[in-house]
Amino acid sequence: METTLKLIICWVVYFIIHSIFASHFIKRIFKTHLPGLNQYYRAIYNFFALIGLLAIIVYQSTFPQLYFYRPDTGITFLGLGLASMGLIIVKKSFEEYDIREFLGIRQLTGDLEEQGFQRQGLLTYVRHPLYSGSMLFLIGYLIFTPSIINLITVLCMISYFVIGSFFEEKKLIRTFGKKYLDYKKEVPLFIPSPAALIKRLQKAKN
Repeated sequence: METTLKLIICWVVYFIIHSIFASHFIKRIFKTHLPGLNQYYRAIYNFFALIGLLAIIVYQSTFPQLYFYRPDTGITFLGLGLASMGLIIVKKSFEEYDIREFLGIRQLTGDLEEQGFQRQGLLTYVRHPLYSGSMLFLIGYLIFTPSIINLITVLCMISYFVIGSFFEEKKLIRTFGKKYLDYKKEVPLFIPSPAALIKRLQKAKN
């Protein structure tokens, strides 16, 4: 119990810090009061986010792995299959974004203009395909390695994706207004509409 509580606290603290430094408030501070560092903001943010994530994963690896079931061959392949599908979706999701902007590389050159509104590719099926793919990967990973510690990590991360998407959408609505509100009405959050998938398959056949 103490071990799981420590891990939950680590994830909660990480997500709070991650959210604070991703907020519009902090970005405005960099832009207004630290203009000399503004172009480095995204790269610095990504660097410390990655370091924090790796630190928790390493810390988690020191905990005893208590499994709540032993996966057989079929379950193992199911987990690997879902995790692989999740990674493919994540990879495809990055095709819809400016990866250099996402990593903060483009900003280092002094180009601080943000990518405009996008709704092509996977964004025609779900509003947050990167989160969808990540959650699918986490579920597959949990099925493949069903330990109590992994369950806690997966639940914490999926909860953060859900909560994070809520705040992210508020920012997108503030930025794009009616254009994003109309998009929000048409396209699901994480899980694509079966009708949209069938329509796409029919279109591909034709």
